[in-house]
Amino acid sequence: MNKYIIVGTFKPNTKMREVYAVYKEELAQVTTLRSLGQLGTVHVSMASDKVFLEINALDEKQALEIATSLPMSRWWNLDAYPTFEPTLSSAMSS
Repeated sequence: MNKYIIVGTFKPNTKMREVYAVYKEELAQVTTLRSLGQLGTVHVSMASDKVFLEINALDEKQALEIATSLPMSRWWNLDAYPTFEPTLSSAMSS
């Protein structure tokens, strides 16, 4: 399993009342994805209109599919970034 950070940027002219209207559905899907081990932390920065999702997936395609399973994702433009947790051995090899 690989780790990805998915950055969701709210699309221009998003009406936040519409986003908040699906909050309960969003929370239920977050709970489901966490129980499956597919979703880790979720961070929201309203100051920058961004959402940061830590996703565990086989590849980028699957990571984006997991992200788009969230009801609020319809208001986001998504970017995927593969990540790794630095270790002493990976730091020494660069």
